[in-house]
Amino acid sequence: MADIQTKRAYQKQPTIFQNKKRVGSCLGKPEIPFTGNVSIGRSILSGVVTKMKMQRTTVICQDYLHYI
Repeated sequence: MADIQTKRAYQKQPTIFQNKKRVGSCLGKPEIPFTGNVSIGRSILSGVVTKMKMQRTTVICQDYLHYI
């Protein structure tokens, strides 16, 4: 109990995530999008993944035809 909290703020925490790894970096080149099937809920979407910056979140670009 040598470290007693005296302020209403986040106290300094020990260093964490020392050995963090990049997941899904597409073979070391994150700027190159890749294609594949992604399941969202109960549906399966196919398209090109363009961004994977946030955790557990991707941005998928889909090409589709709009008939008039």
